[in-house]
Amino acid sequence: MSDLFRRVVRDGDLTTQGGSVIAAAKNNTAMGRAIALEGDQVTCPACNSTGTIVSVPPMPEQYSHSRRYAFDGDLCTCRCSPLPRLVSSLSTWRSSNFKTPVSLDPPAAGWLSFAGHRPEAHGLVFNQTFFLRNPAGEALASMPYRITLETGHVVQGFTDTNGLTESVFSNAAHIAKIEAPYHGDTEQSTDTPHGHDACGC
Repeated sequence: MSDLFRRVVRDGDLTTQGGSVIAAAKNNTAMGRAIALEGDQVTCPACNSTGTIVSVPPMPEQYSHSRRYAFDGDLCTCRCSPLPRLVSSLSTWRSSNFKTPVSLDPPAAGWLSFAGHRPEAHGLVFNQTFFLRNPAGEALASMPYRITLETGHVVQGFTDTNGLTESVFSNAAHIAKIEAPYHGDTEQSTDTPHGHDACGC
């Protein structure tokens, strides 16, 4: 597991959509530039909006004033779908002091894939992808969904152009429930299709 580490993100670092990180606190620096923290803003030219940084697992235990450091692969919650990920410009200043071991942290699979690692090689050997289609059999692209495993692990997102959700990984087989379209707990559509699958995830 020694190859698993995350690099810190700083003011001016970019996202996968060309957005730019704005670090609010300027007194905590790495190699001369302010370290970004969860909740800091990110401009996004792709959707012409401003998002905020949201940390994703595996989460290194590094904080400043009770706010988590931002690391490569964290998300920018702008209007893009899928959400852009942050890209660190540093080759050093990295951390592997994760709060939860990766093999016990299924939500870490998204970062593992982004960082070029195979989730299966790190204990997350079960996975499931859902295909959403209309009654005519046509793929439902950009459909908001929520997948809930029986463990309580939740994944939300939008289907891709082929109607596929992201892969949900786990270290054991679990029952999965999918809700689509999903608009939040208080805004469920009356015709929302629900599905259960005894998936290998």
